[in-house]
This record gives sequence, C-alpha cells and structure tokens, in this order.
Amino acid sequence: MEISVGLCVDPVGNGEQIGRLCRMLKNHRIRATVTAAGTVAKMAVSTLDHLRPFLEGEHEIANHTQSHPVRVGQLDRREQKKELRLQHQRLIEIGREFGTSFPVKGFRAPFYAYEPGVFEILQELGYQWDSSVLYSPLLGIPFRPFRQRGILEIPVLFPDDMTLLDRMLLTPEALFQVWQRCYEAAEGYFIFTVHPYGSARDDGALRAFENFVSHLEAGGGRFMTLSEIADKISGEI
Repeated sequence: MEISVGLCVDPVGNGEQIGRLCRMLKNHRIRATVTAAGTVAKMAVSTLDHLRPFLEGEHEIANHTQSHPVRVGQLDRREQKKELRLQHQRLIEIGREFGTSFPVKGFRAPFYAYEPGVFEILQELGYQWDSSVLYSPLLGIPFRPFRQRGILEIPVLFPDDMTLLDRMLLTPEALFQVWQRCYEAAEGYFIFTVHPYGSARDDGALRAFENFVSHLEAGGGRFMTLSEIADKISGEI
C-alpha cells in the first residue's frame, strides 16, 4: 500500500544545519512543508536568510505565527490576528524579496496547541489546512483528519524529533526506530516534523535521518507537501 508522507520542517537551526538538511532533501527530490515562525525565543527563524535554502528547493511555506506564543488561542482576538496576519504578510514579502511568489495555504500552532478559536482567522486568510492536532499509532491515537469551519485538520505525529532527542535523550538511531514503528502502523498517511538543529545537527544525525527517509521510500512512502495531502484527503472525505 502506498503511504502519503508529509515531512514538515520547523526551520530552527543555524545556516550549516539548514543547508545540510536542504541538500539531503534535494538529493531525494523531497518537497517538505516548512512551518515558519517569525521568532522562536530570541532566534529569528523566518528571515530571508533562513528561508532562502527552502525557497530554492521549492518547498512549501506555511504560517507558524509571528512570535511563537505558547498558546495562541489564549491571546485576545486582536493579538491572535496580529500573530497570524503579520506573519502571513511577512512570508508573502519574503517570497517577493526572493523573486518568486507562493501561496500560503496552511498553519500550524506553536507547540501543537490546537486552538479552534483561531479558525475564523484562518478562514479570513483563505487557508486550506491546519496541522496542529497530534496523533500516535503507538499510543492508539489514530490519524483522523476532520474539518473545522471549512478548514481541513491534518494531524501530525507525536512526538517530533526534538521531543525525543532533547527531552528523552534518545540517539538519532533510536528515534528513527520509534518513527519506523509508527510508519509501519500507519494507514495511508504519515505526517511528521523535524528541526534542522535536531535531525541535521551533525553528519551523524543527518545520516540516521537519511537512512530513515530511504526506508520510507523503499517501503512505499510517497513524499508530498501538506497542501498536496490536503487535496488528496479532501477527495476522500
């Protein structure tokens, strides 16, 4: 059975790590979905310098808020609109600065904090999908897309690379063994997230990640952007 694989990249990392990851994706002809925030803590992660390698690789760019708040849904309405609309506009401007234009069709809430209260804003921005709800085959939480105010919710695998690598002290090899078990339990879709400063933090981590990618490809995985997956899911539900 062919499995649609959505690779999401949260572009937190330095230039070397981002370049390392982008080169690997180019070698495998993979287009990822880059969930770009304006700032994370004190790190500027959606500046032109950070996004340029992803734009050169024609990866999809999605909104991840302007300042990466812990719970965007707990902000007042004015601040919610500021977080989403200003980052949306900045992403469009970055595309123009780079010399290209691209639609921003999707959103992910920081820290996977699924917030139904922001869906009216997503509608106003003309977004197609959100990907903030978590699923886990190993925990018995199925991948189950649904619609909220006309926006398609595409669940993403829990946990991501930083959840395991940093917080549970696993090696990259052990992390990808966990993900492989999740993939083997997948039913049609496998959506997961990496960070350049996690899965591409050094050559060893990147080799482990590339081996995992090769396993997915050999096992029938077809890499797609989240907008492509949203189009496919919309034809099924």
